[in-house]
Amino acid sequence: MNHVPAALLVLDQGKITYANKSAIQLTGYKRDELEHMDWIDLLDFEDAVALENKMKKMTGISEDVREYTVRMINKQKKPIWTKLVVTDLKFESRVVRLLSGYDVSSQKQYESQLGKLIRMKEDMLLLTQSILGIDDIGILYDIILDGAIDSVDMADRGSVLILDENGMLHARAFRGYDHDLMDNFSIPLEETFLYLKTDGQIRSTEIINDISRLTDVKYYETQLNEVFPAMSTIATPIYNNGKLYGMVYLDSPIKMHLKKKII
Repeated sequence: MNHVPAALLVLDQGKITYANKSAIQLTGYKRDELEHMDWIDLLDFEDAVALENKMKKMTGISEDVREYTVRMINKQKKPIWTKLVVTDLKFESRVVRLLSGYDVSSQKQYESQLGKLIRMKEDMLLLTQSILGIDDIGILYDIILDGAIDSVDMADRGSVLILDENGMLHARAFRGYDHDLMDNFSIPLEETFLYLKTDGQIRSTEIINDISRLTDVKYYETQLNEVFPAMSTIATPIYNNGKLYGMVYLDSPIKMHLKKKII
């Protein structure tokens, strides 16, 4: 069990009697520190209370495999989101409990990020419903863009592009780009990332994890007179009365590695 990639803990009456190498790496404790420690002390206090209450309701040996997602606190006091799989085993007339743990912090980070994006989408839809009723439309664009960038950790720049009657989009708000260049920036609808990503079927927010795989960015580099600084983007259409009105782009200098579009 010492070379199993999952962190393994064997418990006897709540005390740790065995910890494999992966458990030592996950918790930051040495084996002799872990052994005879009360395993519940490894968890965040709120998670520990909730889990203890669940386990108190179970009596005797359970044949079911239980899964819990909890925050494990390592020796450096850093919380690590951990998927725990709990199994009861009968050993020498006693019931011992086997815990296997997997670090799912990255998954939790993605879930948190997607949650923020979904809330951002909802907020943006509420704003765009009244977009034409604002006296100073430029202020609304700035509010939309600032709020959107603040809600996405990986985005450090972005723009609001508005569609004209000739099928060209023009920058009406932007962050992180040269002011003089963006004042004159325009692009045909068919050249936009959102159009290319959806083959023109623009309906919802799209996460584009790697722009270079979607299109040649030379058009943008010519317009901006610099190497295009974004590797990935989140693109949201703005609709008014069922008609495409513009787009919001939240750009990142790194690949976001988010898994799906937001419906």
